[in-house]
Amino acid sequence: MIFIGDIHGKGELYWPLIKKADDANERTIQIGDMGCIQQHIIPSIDERNKFIRGNHDDPAECKTLPGYLGDFGYLEKDNIFYFSGAWSIDRNSRLMGYDLFEDEELSMAQCMKALDLYIKSKPFIVVSHDCPQIAKAYLMTNVFKRPDLATLYPTRTNQILQQFFEIHKPSYWIFGHYHRSTTFKINKTRFVCIGEGETYQLELS
Repeated sequence: MIFIGDIHGKGELYWPLIKKADDANERTIQIGDMGCIQQHIIPSIDERNKFIRGNHDDPAECKTLPGYLGDFGYLEKDNIFYFSGAWSIDRNSRLMGYDLFEDEELSMAQCMKALDLYIKSKPFIVVSHDCPQIAKAYLMTNVFKRPDLATLYPTRTNQILQQFFEIHKPSYWIFGHYHRSTTFKINKTRFVCIGEGETYQLELS
C-alpha cells in the first residue's frame, strides 16, 4: 500500500504517483487535502486509488466521488482505520463555502460513532489527515522547534484522535496536514507524517 500526502489540487504531483503505483501493482490511499474544491477536483482513477478528505476538501464534493473512502471507517481486509477532516488554522484567509467549510471537522456525533468503531476494530494502522494531540505536540516541539504551539489551538479532531490513541495504540499512524515528512515513535506506535506530494509505502500482509 502506498500512502500519498497532501496534493492541494496539483495534478502534476498526483498523477505521476498514481502511474508509479499502478506500474508496481500497488494500491494507494491519499490522506486528505486532495484538492476537492469546486473546479479543482482530482478524481480517483479506479478502485485501486482512494482518498480521505482534509480540511481543504469540500465534504459535499468528496461524497460525490467514487474514490472517497468516507468520513471514517474500517478496512477489515487491510486492518486500516481511517478518519477524515481537520481544523483550518489559516481560516481567516479563506472564503467560507469556497475553500473553507463549516463541516471541515467531523461533528461530535460522528466522532462518537467513529470512537465506537475504533474500539471494536482495534486497527493495526490508522490513516487520518490530522493526528492525536500528543503527536501534534511532538511535531511542534521537536520538528518545527515551536514548543509554544504544542498546546495551541486544541481542535476537536486532535482531541478525539487523542482519545483513540489512549484507548488503543496502533502499530502505525499515518497522517499529513503539516507538510513535513518525518517519522517518530510514541510508545509502540510509529507516527508517519507525509509531506505534500510525497509518499510512504507499507507492506501489508
